[in-house]
Amino acid sequence: MLSFVAEVISTLADSLGIMDRVKKFIGHYEPASPIHQVADRIFQVFETHGVNRANIVGFVNPKHGITFADLISHDAFIPKITNELLDEISEKFSINPEWLTGDIDEIYPSHHCYKNLRVIIDHLGGIAEQGIRWPEVQVIIIKPSKPSLEELQSHRSLSPFAVVIREAIGDLGETTIYRDHLYDELNWGHQPARLHLQGISMAAWELASKPWGAELPENEIVNLLDRRVFIAPILEDVSLHSWHPDDYIFLDGESMRSENSAIAQEARKWMRQTGDLAYLQEWKNRLNSSVRQICD
Repeated sequence: MLSFVAEVISTLADSLGIMDRVKKFIGHYEPASPIHQVADRIFQVFETHGVNRANIVGFVNPKHGITFADLISHDAFIPKITNELLDEISEKFSINPEWLTGDIDEIYPSHHCYKNLRVIIDHLGGIAEQGIRWPEVQVIIIKPSKPSLEELQSHRSLSPFAVVIREAIGDLGETTIYRDHLYDELNWGHQPARLHLQGISMAAWELASKPWGAELPENEIVNLLDRRVFIAPILEDVSLHSWHPDDYIFLDGESMRSENSAIAQEARKWMRQTGDLAYLQEWKNRLNSSVRQICD
């Protein structure tokens, strides 16, 4: 019965959205008020992450009192919008609360990790402490598809790449719903940044999951790093097997995945000098201790 009601609500909501577009097309459309824009952005966040409007009821805290009837239209939903609801949505999907209210254009908070690998280590370690591992957490490194690394180096130019940490927050049927954390300020053409990338890959392998490799045209990575587009639809359309970041973190004899032991050795030397290798080991020891305590 509930699934039937949800289907009806979804159909009605879609119909109202079509009517809004028709009114706009024929010139009988009033500009949305700021609070209507907030409602629209809330619906956009859920739908972009795979939660259709009818499923919002089961995806937020019941204390907000949201019912199927509240989801029929923006006007019906507006009375349910509170600061507490905005805070929950912001935290649940790692979205800027100021974007929800229309005060800024950047959808996601800014996370920087260049020359501070411990930010990534702490992030992944904190997730692992909650017992969350692959496939509930994914580390995806997106590099430019062109130009090649050799071309970048020959022209001494830079090209940005992005790191996304995906964290499962629920399921709808067979669909996993994720929140995405975006890290920037990394350049594929900059050799120290690539060492940093290997450190990220090693942290991912040791604390969360194997690192996944995707490719996008450079202009699309720039758009992603501007934080004005949603991450989820982009990741749905790319292969996570375009390249393999973990090919460059193992020494000979450690893994069949070892592709270039010299590059891996260079990365480990850098991590020893910065103290990040020891810091990563501390996190591993802490997590192993937690596992032993649970088993005991």
